[in-house]
Amino acid sequence: MIISEKYKFIFIKSKKVAGTSVEVFLSNHVEDNAIVTPVSTLNFFNKIRKIEADHEENWRNKNKPSRNYKGNFYEESLLWLRQLQNYSRRYFINKFNKKFRPQKYLEFVPLKRANKYYDHMSIEEVKSNLASDKFINFCRVCIIRNPIDQAISDYWDSQNRIETCRKYNNFDEYMDERLDFFFQKVRKKMEINHIPSMDRYIRYENLKSDLKKFIEDIGINADIKELEKLKIHGNYRKDKNSNKDIINNLKDADQKRILKSAGWLADFYK
Repeated sequence: MIISEKYKFIFIKSKKVAGTSVEVFLSNHVEDNAIVTPVSTLNFFNKIRKIEADHEENWRNKNKPSRNYKGNFYEESLLWLRQLQNYSRRYFINKFNKKFRPQKYLEFVPLKRANKYYDHMSIEEVKSNLASDKFINFCRVCIIRNPIDQAISDYWDSQNRIETCRKYNNFDEYMDERLDFFFQKVRKKMEINHIPSMDRYIRYENLKSDLKKFIEDIGINADIKELEKLKIHGNYRKDKNSNKDIINNLKDADQKRILKSAGWLADFYK
């Protein structure tokens, strides 16, 4: 998540839309006093967890790290307590699931940390933390993607990344167990009181051209070819033929199910 006063925009990072690559690209070109959140999960002591070889923070310009995302001592203390409470709740629910609902059991429950501003923050949370004049006057931008491709990408991510904690036997099981939850989280990034609240949408399918137009409009002077070098998490997806296999085996009812789960996001792709 990025908030830039100089260029007057708020970038909301969605899921499975190349959001990490775009955030790293933008963070390398915004001002030093911009709010730039870590793109990686933090442990409970506010340190970046480096448990995967393909680590997101390693792709950043070393002179442009994440910055200015923490609140004051009081704000951070309250967040710490709430997150400890949330972790305890998830931990005991997982213990219950192991015994009574094994299909819901996770191999481990990560102890995560979020600051006043964090990577997958929703636009509604940003509104509650940011001065109203900035929220109103800054351009709110995010990336959207064809929901069918986005769901398949999330499926492969669940199968191959340690952080996801859960694997599925096949795509049908993924749809039964995670699909609705996934798109609920995706929509929530962009909604206020369940109403879409972004000013600008960058399409994943036209990523370079849409992003190039966006940075030109706000005045960032950067070479869009830099984005091609950022292939963060690209090794977690299978080859394109595996994606085609899933798409070819999807029934019409499955496609309608995915589009229905995506809600208003599917309207961009009708």
